[in-house]
Amino acid sequence: MKKRRVLLLLGIIIFLYVAFLATHRTVLPFFSEFLYIQSPPQKTQLVVAATATYSRFRYALDLIKSGQGESLLLLGDMRIKMTVLDSSKLELARQEAIEEKIDRLFVEHSTSTRHDAQLARELMVEKGWTSVSVISDAYNMRRVKMIFEAVFEGMPVAISFHSPPSERNPYSPDLWWRSPGSFSYVISEWIKFPVNLVLLSRGKG
Repeated sequence: MKKRRVLLLLGIIIFLYVAFLATHRTVLPFFSEFLYIQSPPQKTQLVVAATATYSRFRYALDLIKSGQGESLLLLGDMRIKMTVLDSSKLELARQEAIEEKIDRLFVEHSTSTRHDAQLARELMVEKGWTSVSVISDAYNMRRVKMIFEAVFEGMPVAISFHSPPSERNPYSPDLWWRSPGSFSYVISEWIKFPVNLVLLSRGKG
């Protein structure tokens, strides 16, 4: 009897494995496609970018320089220093923005996506602005949208969400599980998303 149970369990495992191999190209893309959100291009009064990745910052900078945004808000954790340069990514991004003659520049220390949204909201209330573009990575966008919309709830503000173009931040929904970097990013977002959803529902975020 015990042997039959073992064989049955083994058969089920083999069946599930074969089924997964036969359908993974259809099922797995959903996990990255759900995370990806891209708004239509539009000019906004403020462009917001966390400087955790250079592609976000560079894309935000390009939007300002091309006239798609009027002011730039850079966010990041100043406590985390780049070992070689002894500067944070936020400090380096600020220096580059100044070198490229970005006049309407705001820089704030931030430690989380919710903090990013709160700082952006405070600045927009202070300035009386009503439109903002939020820049982030493709796989990060669903969670960013959820958090920003929760923080901006009740405000007459138009929020658009954009990720850098594919040549700077490759987005391959059909192949994400083949890249160690994309794999870890997608999995981490699927862990963080429900956690943030619960925290936001409790007013914590």
